Amino acid sequence: MTITPTGYRLSLEMSNVPQLRAERLRRGWSLTRVSGLTGIAAQDVSAVERGIRRAFPGWRRRLAAAFKLSERELFDVSDEAVTR
Repeated sequence: MTITPTGYRLSLEMSNVPQLRAERLRRGWSLTRVSGLTGIAAQDVSAVERGIRRAFPGWRRRLAAAFKLSERELFDVSDEAVTR
């Protein structure tokens, strides 16, 4: 468990989520747009980006599909964690 500069607790398995935020911002997408593309509430996408909420397998699939990237590209997940 890591504590971020802003005081959030960040588990090691969730330390990869900045890639999601970086990709969203690179494309100029709002949380609302990502929510509309994925069906995941904007608040939940934000929580995943900040490491507060886990990106569940179904969410990872939907987020990766919205960005047209693989789960491995968008999330630093192990082979076992990536669903097919």
